[in-house]
Amino acid sequence: MRNVTVKGKTRKTARWGMGMLLAAVALVILSSGASAEETKGPAVSADVTVASKYVWRGLRLTDDPVLQPSLTVDYKGLGLNVWGNTDLTDVNGTSGEINELDYTLSYSFSVDKVDLSIGVIQYTFPHTDFEPTTEIYGTAALDVLLSPTVTIYWDTDEVGGVYGTLGISHSFALGEVRGISPSLDLSGSIGYATSNMNEGYYGVDSSGFVDLLLTAGLAIPIDEHLSFGPFVSFSQVVDSELKDAVTDDNATFFGATLSFAF
Repeated sequence: MRNVTVKGKTRKTARWGMGMLLAAVALVILSSGASAEETKGPAVSADVTVASKYVWRGLRLTDDPVLQPSLTVDYKGLGLNVWGNTDLTDVNGTSGEINELDYTLSYSFSVDKVDLSIGVIQYTFPHTDFEPTTEIYGTAALDVLLSPTVTIYWDTDEVGGVYGTLGISHSFALGEVRGISPSLDLSGSIGYATSNMNEGYYGVDSSGFVDLLLTAGLAIPIDEHLSFGPFVSFSQVVDSELKDAVTDDNATFFGATLSFAF
């Protein structure tokens, strides 16, 4: 399972794992096939993110640059996502090797102005002695000003705790520049966890607010299918006991995501 030492971790899957995921992303990005609307088949999207750090629920998991590809297939609300992470330096002794591979199965639907999603996430940790763990989650997002969102994650495996977030976001159109219409996307969220969850990841046996995350990014459409998104984020551990449990209780990190969808 993850904890304050885990996600700076030594991991155990060969380089081919990340290679396969990157190859799948590349195939989607380079594909010249028909769109989902034309074929009435599944919608497929691929992202490749390069970030200066890997920060997760307030924890600095890798202090050096990382590569994070993602591949998603969605059909009539049913979605499957595969997400990976690898270090771009040898800070953890696994440079160029996949060191986390997560699988998410979800179902999304809407009721009036509420967008709902339920799903399960399987976290796996190659190149480490830690066992995989599983979370069941549910999300409710309101289609109103600031798009408030509540998400609850329940770890049913190694940790057995609950982590929840309350988030808001807003997008500002920046006009048209040479035929491109970028937007400024701002978001913020605060996380709360039960004692089991905090003990599992921070070694602190008490519930409380965990982390604050603020992000500002640009969404720059390149063409009908391709977009580019630079971003900067700030993460702060909130609870005083959790702050004492980690070496660094805040982090500023930045990066960019290249996205393709059809």
